[in-house]
Order: sequence, then structure tokens, then C-alpha cells
Amino acid sequence: MLRRIGGVGLAVSLLLGSLVGSGSKPAASATIPANGYRLLFSSNRGSTGYDLYSVSIDGSHLVHVTSLAGGERASNQSYSPGGGRIVFMRAGGNPDIYRVDADGTRLRRLTRAKLEDCCPVWSFDGKKIAFESKRTGIFEIFSMDRNGSNEVNLTTNSVYDGTPTWSPTGHIAFRSTISDSNDIFSMRRNGTHWKRLTFGRGVNRVPAWSPDGSKIAFVSNRTGSNQVYVMDADGSGTTQLTFTIRGSNLNPSWSPDGRWIAFYSNRSGNNEIYVMHADGSRVIRVTNNSASDILPSWCPRLTHRTGTC
Repeated sequence: MLRRIGGVGLAVSLLLGSLVGSGSKPAASATIPANGYRLLFSSNRGSTGYDLYSVSIDGSHLVHVTSLAGGERASNQSYSPGGGRIVFMRAGGNPDIYRVDADGTRLRRLTRAKLEDCCPVWSFDGKKIAFESKRTGIFEIFSMDRNGSNEVNLTTNSVYDGTPTWSPTGHIAFRSTISDSNDIFSMRRNGTHWKRLTFGRGVNRVPAWSPDGSKIAFVSNRTGSNQVYVMDADGSGTTQLTFTIRGSNLNPSWSPDGRWIAFYSNRSGNNEIYVMHADGSRVIRVTNNSASDILPSWCPRLTHRTGTC
């Protein structure tokens, strides 16, 4: 059940004027995206575990979406294409995938594996959910129908395959350690026609496909620290977007219009949510809280600032 929260340390007055990130790419003045989108993220504020929260891009109108038992964790979430539902990993006992309405009601368990299921992501047509699972003894990528039925193992390797992301045309990008690599690959939705997109410089992971299918954002430590990069969907044209000297920048997520990328970073000494232009300019800090705020994802539709999605 959602709860709207006020006065929780989201200092909007600080956000509006702050170009944040020591060592971040130089930019013009940081302005809040005036587009009405909201972000969903995982945080341990107010509990001993992690719940999902929704917030406006300027850091205002924080809404507590899930209310799990103490010590449980709601994370690695993904909105349905229309924004009405959320799938996420619920961990406390055995990590499984759950679905909930965007307002926090009608919680439903979708998977019941003996080992960890994680990182669900909805396909653009809303019919399928891809996720990673350790049910075979090592992480593989599976897909299932949106109601949790028809689970299919898409990768059958003896190495790690995980963190899937969908393209608008139904392809899946993911990280794999096949052939002693730590790289990003793409494949068709049935698990065939693999294509390697990055080539062995550091660990390349958590890909995120742009809404128009032309770009993939990802994280790499090829320069010695975790930074956000973007490349063309065929693996060419790689560009570094973040340049922090201290801390990591993780889990990029595209805005529905493709103009902004959200991510989380501990560049300030604490995990907070940030957004930046898709070219890496105008980095804006969204949250400002002593808790750990991680794993942002965008509501796929325009909303009233006080809504959830």
C-alpha cells in the first residue's frame, strides 16, 4: 500500500542548483527535466530491509510503494510498458520474482525456484518477462509470460548469463562470462543468434536498451572504476558518459523519451539516485538521504507529480 512521504531529506532547494559528481563531465547549468516523469528505486530508508519508492525527478513527492517485512528486500524492479504494474525481486528467504500494482496493491508471487531468481524486466510489448535465475546451479537467462507461466531457459551455458534488457524489437542484451569474457551480448528472444557487443576491456555489465532501440547504455570498469557508457546497438561507437574520480556509477536506465539516463552512484560517499542527459551532460542529484538509494527505473508514462506512475 503506497504512502506519500514529506520532509524526508529530499532537499529540492539543493537539487535545483547542484551540478554534482566530483570529476563528472563538464556541463552547462543543471536543470531539472521538465517532463513529468517519475523514478522508481530501491531504498533502505525507514526499515531494516529495502522497499520500493517513487519520486519526481526534482526529488519531490516521495511515495513509499512496497512495505515488506523487516529484513526483506525489494529491488531490481521493472515497470510494465503501461506503467500499471511492477515486477521485482523479493528477497528475505529465497529470492523470487513478484508482481505488484504500481500503487503497491495486489502483490503476487510469479516464480518459486529453489535458488535465486533476480533482475526481471518487462518486454516492450508487455507479453514477456526476462530474468536471471540460478535454478540450474549457475545464473542463466529465462523468459516467462507476464503471469509467471511458460518459463523457458534461453541460455544453457556453464557460465554466468544475466542482467537481461529488452529491445523494442524483442532482442535481449545481457552480460555473459562465456569464453572467459565479461562482456555484453545480444540474442533473439528465443535465445538464438548471439552477438558479442563488447570485447574484453574490464567487466562490462548491466546493459540498458534505449527506447528507440538504437543505443545500449552499460557499466564498465575498463578505466579502473565503474563508469556509465553508451554504445550503438551493434556494439560500435562506444562513448564514456561519467567520469567520477571517486565512487562507482551503476545501473543506467533510459527515460521513455530517450533524452535522459538515470543511475545510482556513491560519488558523494553514499548511494544516491542521479539523472543526466543521454550525452552525459547536466548531471543532477535526485535523492539526498542518509539511506542507500539504488537501482532507478523510469515510469514509462507522463504522470502528475504527486502520482506513483
